[in-house]
Amino acid sequence: MNVQFWQVSGYEANADIDDEPVAGTPLHRGTNTHDGAVVWVFHDELLGRWQEIDPSLIPPSGEGTAD
Repeated sequence: MNVQFWQVSGYEANADIDDEPVAGTPLHRGTNTHDGAVVWVFHDELLGRWQEIDPSLIPPSGEGTAD
């Protein structure tokens, strides 16, 4: 699915993300439609919008995102 999200930098962007989050997490893996970068986003229910998390918090392979 395509979503608009807030980047870590504070700017809005669009991404095509997986429909389902990574098992055991609220994180959806996606691709930024502007530059092709891999993004990790979650839906912030309180703010009512999609938010990117800092990619340095995700292991390079995406492993370890679920326990």
